[in-house]
Amino acid sequence: MNEEFLNRLKEALWDEISKEYQIEEMRYVANKKNNGVVAEGLMLKVSGYKLMPCVYLDRYIPFHETSFDNTVKEIAKCYKKALENTEQLGNNFDLSYETVRDKLFISLINYERNSERLEKCPYIMFNDLAIAFRVFLPVNNTGGSVLVDNNLAMMWGVNCEELWNTAIENMVREYPPVIRKLEDFLEGLIPFNSDDYGVQYTPIYVLTNDDMYYGASAILYSGITSELYDMVGEDYYLLPSSINEFLIIPANECFDRDYLKSMVTDINRTVVDATLYLSDSIYYYDHEDDKITKVL
Repeated sequence: MNEEFLNRLKEALWDEISKEYQIEEMRYVANKKNNGVVAEGLMLKVSGYKLMPCVYLDRYIPFHETSFDNTVKEIAKCYKKALENTEQLGNNFDLSYETVRDKLFISLINYERNSERLEKCPYIMFNDLAIAFRVFLPVNNTGGSVLVDNNLAMMWGVNCEELWNTAIENMVREYPPVIRKLEDFLEGLIPFNSDDYGVQYTPIYVLTNDDMYYGASAILYSGITSELYDMVGEDYYLLPSSINEFLIIPANECFDRDYLKSMVTDINRTVVDATLYLSDSIYYYDHEDDKITKVL
């Protein structure tokens, strides 16, 4: 981020937020998110509040050149909401295992792009992907999550197996799987006519969860691969659409593997947000072995 613009933004935000709060500190941060994507933000310390909320600036910056004053007001509004949320979280901030065990969940992520972070975290390999663990932190009607690192696991006195058993049980209960035809799935998101795309000739399914939150992890649920097999009627390919869903394609359809590979790669490069990227690989479910393997 341009240093001159950053200083201008910090000064304007300080003036705007100081109208209601006594600011002690404003700090620039560049945090690594999923897939190593660096998110730039500002942390704010206000008198009377225990925690320092961070507001990431990426979503606001494209508009600053034509509407700087409005951008400042929007970021200030976001800060005020974040302060309210952190106040609630701060009053109930307890990371003991007894408190958070029901809030543990799994996230299926790209191993290579997250290998540096994973060195400090418990995780399980799944082909070329990694199963990491997170804790959901509810705030008002929304919330966020934190990655479980080795320090947290050590403090709790739990190993990977226990984290897995607890987190997968929570996921199945709180985020049940959803399997839908692609055309039905898209109709809920955008105006869509299957005749325009020819999908009536290719039965493609979407696997996610009912919140579409780390929905690709639903492939790890017990019995889900067999359920998909019964629905599809044969072995199938799994295409990683994002960390939130897999596309399921019957094996005997007219796609060759190279075509599927190029399709996944192209979509990842042109459509999928960098933080939501899962993989360029394609995977295959063999009913006889009851196993998912990377094939390309």
